[in-house]
Amino acid sequence: MGLPDLCSVQRAEELNDRGIYELLHNSDAETALRFFLKAIDLENSNTSALHNCGDLYNSRDEFLKALPLFETLCTLVPDKGIHWYNRAISLSGLQRFEEADLCLTNAYELNPTLKI
Repeated sequence: MGLPDLCSVQRAEELNDRGIYELLHNSDAETALRFFLKAIDLENSNTSALHNCGDLYNSRDEFLKALPLFETLCTLVPDKGIHWYNRAISLSGLQRFEEADLCLTNAYELNPTLKI
């Protein structure tokens, strides 16, 4: 299965909003991953693609690949607790528990009702 036509950032965002969950739902994680990476390549501040790509890496225990994505998200959107939480997951997977604890604390300070 080839990549969707990603000739513009706008098209990537449209596909990201509509089609990426279908790819994941249909168990085509490799295509989804390539899509996320292409969307990030087109716009390295695409928070949706960064988040989804990081989630996919975390779900595959590829924490070293996920961590820089969540670090970028925490820089771009520092007031969003879910990014700090996901960064903590990556750090925990890398056995960097003190840093993970700080990220978790930050996540719940930003969003006390954060439900995972």
